Amino acid sequence: MKYLLTSGGITNKTIENELKNLIGKDFKGLKMLFCTTASNYGGGEMNDWLIEDLEKLKSLGFKIDVCDINGVSKDCFLPRFEWADVFYFEGGNTRVAKKLY
Repeated sequence: MKYLLTSGGITNKTIENELKNLIGKDFKGLKMLFCTTASNYGGGEMNDWLIEDLEKLKSLGFKIDVCDINGVSKDCFLPRFEWADVFYFEGGNTRVAKKLY
């Protein structure tokens, strides 16, 4: 398994190219599981970035399924992970996390 970790998603051509090199092929038609669980605590307008990231990935040609695994049994979400070619985990607002913990 290969990982590309960013602090803001696919925000520029360099990161986009690195993802393409990591995957080893064009994005068009690749199945991506867009997992939003880490972004659950933002809410409201704070999630504009989530929508923008999703739109960006869609514009690159990925076929996307959105998934939240919070409170869901493994039997419910595992088939969606098996379907996907690429996993994209979204979110993780450090300001909100500091308030919660």
